[in-house]
Amino acid sequence: MKAIIDTNIAIDLMQKRDGFAEDAAKVFTICAGGLVEGFFTSNSICDIHYILKKYLHDEKEVRRCLSSWLDIINIVDLKPEDIVNAVESDMSDYEDAVIAATAKRNRIDFIITRNTKDFKESPVPVLTPSQFIETSLKAGWRMDGINGIV
Repeated sequence: MKAIIDTNIAIDLMQKRDGFAEDAAKVFTICAGGLVEGFFTSNSICDIHYILKKYLHDEKEVRRCLSSWLDIINIVDLKPEDIVNAVESDMSDYEDAVIAATAKRNRIDFIITRNTKDFKESPVPVLTPSQFIETSLKAGWRMDGINGIV
């Protein structure tokens, strides 16, 4: 199984956002354990860097965080057709439309995001982190013994 992890999940984890960080950590833990192949889009990495730099004010720490994530999360590139498909899509949020178009082209199984409303018209199924965790547990995936990411 393959999943694109939306930017907001990475930020939830890094900023330890109340009510969201624990599920975000579980998403990364599942990917780290090899249960699901996790991806960021290449433009999401730039967004994550920018947001973390504003939050941490420490370039070295931001790059350390990105490096640790890139040990377990793959990068999926954008192609011109993704940009065109996003422009032509019915999705209201352009950045999310780019993620959805990229996911479709790369045959990604689902997108993990808290922002499901902007993905209503996504050609790829969307799960919240808690739905993803629940689906993982129903599939019999065990998370015990996998080191956490937090």
